[in-house]
Amino acid sequence: MKKIMIIVFVALFVVSVVLLMAGRFPHRGTGVSIWFPNHWEVRQVGAAYYGISPDGRAVVQYIQLAAHNMQQARRTFRPSLEPQIQDFRITREGPRFTRNNLFFKTIYGEARHKRANWVVTIFLVQTPRGMGMLMQRRMERAGSYKVPFNNILESLKPL
Repeated sequence: MKKIMIIVFVALFVVSVVLLMAGRFPHRGTGVSIWFPNHWEVRQVGAAYYGISPDGRAVVQYIQLAAHNMQQARRTFRPSLEPQIQDFRITREGPRFTRNNLFFKTIYGEARHKRANWVVTIFLVQTPRGMGMLMQRRMERAGSYKVPFNNILESLKPL
């Protein structure tokens, strides 16, 4: 009876770990992993990950930047926005903060994509292997994606 209980416990543990890992994507270039909600479409294009909401009105992109520190990333991130968005305009600088041993700088802005206006939040991320950029964008009149956006941001962790 003890053996059966141990086997059941181990099996439940393995299943729970697999379920927790579902939706997690490792980004080896920057040494982090990112999670996307299970009902979102996830695409990998080269070393970039894109998560697209079921209605297509919100997108989260994670890429590696060719920068070695936060100052370089701040000066050079704009070319990485094309072709995902056009006419990006910074509306305000956001906070710097630390999560999961990663350092972030927030930039808020507006942009255009396929003739629609988008609200954009960019997080420059100091990772174990360099700089990354997490871009969250939603159509201007798309409503709130605060919960999935925050969950994706919180999921960014070192490998």
